[in-house]
Amino acid sequence: MAAAELLAEKDPRITPRSIADGLARVDWPGRLQVLRHRPLVVVDGAHNAYSMQRLGEALKNYFKYDKLTLILGFGGDKDIPGMVAEAVKMTRDIILVSSRHPRSVKAEVLAREFEKHGVTPRVAEGVAAAVRLTLSPASPSDLICAAGSIFVIAEVMEEMDLNKERRI
Repeated sequence: MAAAELLAEKDPRITPRSIADGLARVDWPGRLQVLRHRPLVVVDGAHNAYSMQRLGEALKNYFKYDKLTLILGFGGDKDIPGMVAEAVKMTRDIILVSSRHPRSVKAEVLAREFEKHGVTPRVAEGVAAAVRLTLSPASPSDLICAAGSIFVIAEVMEEMDLNKERRI
């Protein structure tokens, strides 16, 4: 988006409309991908502090919702304190998970980092459990966003595909 805006400054043929049309055609699985409507379920592979910050901005700017719930899981080689600091700016309703990947940080370990920010997250037994835990009480106007490890995102996508017959 930033590159398109810079190019638009140099070339009047690049209009906001042409940028919007181009972006509408982008298909980047796992990046701000909507898996379901009513409630909205979005996945994003935000795996560092900067991308987590940008995710928070994107959710605020591009989606309308009443309540946001985050499903988060991180790899052990990531800037966990930085990602946590950005995540708690978005919502206090956070469910932590560990993916099946061997480098995944245990949800209980992540919980301690959130508690340093005064947030007590819920811990789910796994990604599928977290999806079920968020969907059942969600209202049609809520937003559920899974982020962090690409492995968590993949598992959410698998779970949503398994439950395709229940989606509308």
